[in-house]
Amino acid sequence: MKEIYTIHRTYELKRRIIQRLPEKTKKKLLKKYSLREKNRVNSILHKLAKQLSDRTNVFEDLRNFKGKIARTKSRIANTII
Repeated sequence: MKEIYTIHRTYELKRRIIQRLPEKTKKKLLKKYSLREKNRVNSILHKLAKQLSDRTNVFEDLRNFKGKIARTKSRIANTII
């Protein structure tokens, strides 16, 4: 979690500097850095979720599985095409 905090803090400081720039440049850079920040945080969260899922075992109730799948719209759409 410290890594996520560090990313947020870093981009917060960058945004503070960008706010002083002209409007056109500011808009482009804010969009660029906000997307970059979002991607970096999502990457870290994905890696964390992957590590947690590797440590745990998840069991599902697979009774009547074929019947559940057969009723879905995607299954019907696949047979039409």
